[in-house]
Amino acid sequence: MLGKVKTRLMKAKILLILPVVASVLALSVSSASADFGPIKWDSTHVAFALPGSEPAGPPSTRVIWQMTLWHNGTMEGRETGTQGQLLNLWVPQVGDCKFQIDARNLTANPNVIVYSWAGVILGCGGS
Repeated sequence: MLGKVKTRLMKAKILLILPVVASVLALSVSSASADFGPIKWDSTHVAFALPGSEPAGPPSTRVIWQMTLWHNGTMEGRETGTQGQLLNLWVPQVGDCKFQIDARNLTANPNVIVYSWAGVILGCGGS
């Protein structure tokens, strides 16, 4: 009886872990031109279409976003903007073309990465 309970618990844990593993694998891809949610890239630049529309109110009512481009732990670029804008970063030419792109909602919680992608951008920097 105890063996059956352990087996069922193990199966339940595996079913909970599988979607997480699939999501991580889906984020690590090689591409020359692709997108991940609102983040799009090609061999020369990364663009992040900020959700929402730009408000007409005072700056204190705006949602502030930040996009960062990383290569092997080194920040290669960072841009900040408000909702409704388009953030752009140039992709540098590096040997392995492995990058990570992170986007944060600085207004809601600057410590939480809302969107993140890691992989190879083929032909990076127009090489």
